[in-house]
Amino acid sequence: MAVVGRTYAGASVRRKAKALCFKAKTDRELEFIAVLPFKPRLKGMVLTAEVKKSNHPVTLQISPENKFEIIHGLKSIDTSHMLIVKLTMHITHAGDKASLTKRCQSDKLLWEILGYLNAILFIAKFNDGNTKNTKEIRSVGIIDLLFYQLVIDGETQATQGNSSFYAENQSLQISLPHKPSVPSNEWYTLVRASELVERGYNSEGLLIAFSLLDSSVQDHLKKKMATLSSDESGDLLSKVGYDRLRIYLGSFHKALTGVSIIEKGQLAGELKWLNNTRNDAIHNGMNCERSDAIKGINLIIKIMRLLNEFGAEYKLPDALFET
Repeated sequence: MAVVGRTYAGASVRRKAKALCFKAKTDRELEFIAVLPFKPRLKGMVLTAEVKKSNHPVTLQISPENKFEIIHGLKSIDTSHMLIVKLTMHITHAGDKASLTKRCQSDKLLWEILGYLNAILFIAKFNDGNTKNTKEIRSVGIIDLLFYQLVIDGETQATQGNSSFYAENQSLQISLPHKPSVPSNEWYTLVRASELVERGYNSEGLLIAFSLLDSSVQDHLKKKMATLSSDESGDLLSKVGYDRLRIYLGSFHKALTGVSIIEKGQLAGELKWLNNTRNDAIHNGMNCERSDAIKGINLIIKIMRLLNEFGAEYKLPDALFET
């Protein structure tokens, strides 16, 4: 019995040691092979760059090939109008194989990879020097990935291709009514802003949505100033310079309706954050993170919905981002 007890204890120690080993952060090589929906006039090249937030150099290999093998030796796709790239980088991971696979299948890691890819694509654009050859190169998002494969330490963890990549997939034909309805300006602007974010243009998407909110709030307040002409109400609103949204939605709205939108929606902290994020982008040239752009656009929709409770008639889109 004593021998069995010692054997069991030894096995238990080994299991604990193995568990601790899995929990330790391990540096892993990641390869991201992707097919993108544009074909600049570039020869094959390899670029290695120090990219912000990465502890290791990141290498981008651009392939001049016009064929891409999905299944080695068996199935290939014509990529004469597509760009094949391979990004090599490193990630650290604490966890077992199952948790690594789960992480590799998450959009969070995919957006991190795309951040590095976009940074080096623009280095390639700059290094070529001839914008006529590289004008097709732009920021890309998940929506632009015609096909991608994610490999960790030589083992494939994720593979995905969209319907437009496979020639055998027929596009869906959806019939439209003879007199289709036209989207409202606010619906169109917010959807376009979200599409910019989905393609990696985070600051641009947020700034467009913010501009819509600014003009919409002013239009809403002008309609509440029935005793003033359009020029008079516009002149009054234009006198507000610093922190205008807080004043418009706070004291201005309260004076006109008896209710502060800020107090009703508990927006004081969120509005301050939104204004600071917008100022960093437009005045300081800082690029905001995707998560901040999503947070900002969702907040803008929230505010416009609150304005609808006070007589505005904005036709707003439903949820714009998957969470």
